[in-house]
Amino acid sequence: MLGVKPDKLPDERHAWIGPAPWVETEIPGPLASAMIAQGRQFGTVIDRPTLPVVAKRAIGSVLEDVDGNRFLDFSAGITVGPLGHSHIKVVKAIEDQSRTLMHVGVDSIYNSRVTEFTDRFAAVLSDVARYHVRVSSSAENTYSTAFACARRRTGRRVIVTMGNPVEPCEDVSFENDHVAIEAEDAGGSTEEVQTPPTDLSALMSALDRKGIPPSDIAAIVTEPCQSSGACRFLDSSFLEALCSFCKAQGILFACDETVSGMGRTGRWFAFQHSDATPDIILATRGLAGGMPLAAVLVTDDLLPSLPPASGSYGANPVCCAAAMAVLDVVGTSLLAKVQRLGGQVEARLNQIASQRKVVSDVRGMGLLFALDIANRKSGRPDAKRRDMVLKSCYERGLILIPAGHAGMWFSPPACINEAQLEVGLSLFAEGVATVT
Repeated sequence: MLGVKPDKLPDERHAWIGPAPWVETEIPGPLASAMIAQGRQFGTVIDRPTLPVVAKRAIGSVLEDVDGNRFLDFSAGITVGPLGHSHIKVVKAIEDQSRTLMHVGVDSIYNSRVTEFTDRFAAVLSDVARYHVRVSSSAENTYSTAFACARRRTGRRVIVTMGNPVEPCEDVSFENDHVAIEAEDAGGSTEEVQTPPTDLSALMSALDRKGIPPSDIAAIVTEPCQSSGACRFLDSSFLEALCSFCKAQGILFACDETVSGMGRTGRWFAFQHSDATPDIILATRGLAGGMPLAAVLVTDDLLPSLPPASGSYGANPVCCAAAMAVLDVVGTSLLAKVQRLGGQVEARLNQIASQRKVVSDVRGMGLLFALDIANRKSGRPDAKRRDMVLKSCYERGLILIPAGHAGMWFSPPACINEAQLEVGLSLFAEGVATVT
């Protein structure tokens, strides 16, 4: 299958992969099948039928597997790569930095790259508030840092997390469409209350039933894009109300932008589509183009409450150099493009949904969308049919990934051009047609 070519690329190293989609074998092909089988033997692969691709190399929005098949990647590395695979400026930054200084532990030795990156990263939000940045090697570390900072600042113990935090809090968490409260004094037992996480009064009622007054809460952490619900953006009015409630109660308001940050929505962070101002921001995926780097941003008044840095092995000069390249590219050329292409994605997905009853609940913004695959007769989300659509898309050379019970993500990298985007959306329409 002959596919569409990418935009003209500025470096001959980026020309070798060829157009996509280009499918020559069954998916997975013989080499990929053998590697998946070997991985199962040693427990090194995720054994899911909806993940049949074994990658060999990739550039931009095109990925090639070990059998020579080329795919349009509409997952962007599970939203890790907003710039696409091996962006030329990110690659050059990594190459250049690795020749001079590859690693020192930032909790023991200062290096100029970390300082330069943290200053530049904080500057992109200078119109929102004055933030300070603490880098680390993982999302888990950013959560630990944020929780410790909130408890130091407020002298309170309870953390409320709404969404799908990377490191669930031991006190109170909100996942999917229900509230799960786990209390330290109950031996880790969990009580679930069926209520939408966007209802502030329901949140207060749930806390009241558990005997947790606002005066005991150090911070409330929420995802502007609820990833556990397969890409459901919180209304700006709710974010603003939650932020106001926190400030009135002396609670720190934190936004987890793991999925929705670094330009995925057409703004640096999804919370910027509202007037809410977080005290704490968590940023991980996409921060350094796939390199291991995470960060927690805190407002100026919280700086004295940050715990000492530790375990920041990934926050090395190479990762920070890659992240600075990402900041340069996103800040100079991609935010407006993401907004423009996002409108194209939304219109096309809604068009497909109007033509195919199995497609339902199109949602998202920018280049971060999701939808559900439903049973044609009952209208209920249908995981089996979702998997059939994913398989059909893979066979046509389009990578999409599952989300939630019967959903799938649409998160093409921002480097994609309009022709590639339309081809990918057409392939999805073809894939859907096979299960209707």
